[in-house]
Amino acid sequence: MAEQRTADGHWFPHSPGDAGECLFVPGHFSFGSEQEMLGLIGRYPMAQLFTALDGRHRVTAVPMIARWGDQGGRARLFGHMARRNPQAGSVAGEADATAVFLGPGTYVSPRWFRIRKTVSTWNYLQVQVHGKLRLLSDDDTFALLGDTVAHLEAQAHPDPQAPLWSMAETDAQLLEKLRSGVVGFELEIDSLEGVKRLNQDKHIEDILSIMGGLAESPQPGAAEVLQVMAGMLASETRSGK
Repeated sequence: MAEQRTADGHWFPHSPGDAGECLFVPGHFSFGSEQEMLGLIGRYPMAQLFTALDGRHRVTAVPMIARWGDQGGRARLFGHMARRNPQAGSVAGEADATAVFLGPGTYVSPRWFRIRKTVSTWNYLQVQVHGKLRLLSDDDTFALLGDTVAHLEAQAHPDPQAPLWSMAETDAQLLEKLRSGVVGFELEIDSLEGVKRLNQDKHIEDILSIMGGLAESPQPGAAEVLQVMAGMLASETRSGK
């Protein structure tokens, strides 16, 4: 491992300020780039979509995928929901919306700290997207359903050469019923903010001990968080920090 960043054993830089406008993000817990945040959305595409229209707040869990504009344009997010969902009215009304994407998360026990004793905490990754909804045509919605299936099928199977399911295998009458029962939408991105809380503010020996604790923990998200922390340290090591 490369030499420690500071004399007191901290591996990552500390920021006294905060990042983010709509989301509270201590600077040292922010994502490195917009591309990194879009990567998390690609891996964890199920969003909680929040809207407010005519004094009513609604929330729906929806899968969303990113598409990029022509000639390197900014990414756009797309999703769909049941037409009979009351929140579909917010889509048609071009409401302001927030989509919250949660990556892996897990509890961190104070038992795992070695250098600086402290209270318990929670390691997690989250990205919030803020923007305005735009209703898609029926044809664009149907194309979006195919793209969404293709994105999720590619993640569902351990063998990258496995034949992937597509909507072309579905009965035509069922597809037509599906087409008429959903609405598609674009979330035009105004801002993209994220939190990557992985103990970057802790002593390197504490970070390594926490990783050891997570390696033995039965918590559902522990293995995923451990993998992300290991990648984070490896990236810092390769960069010579």
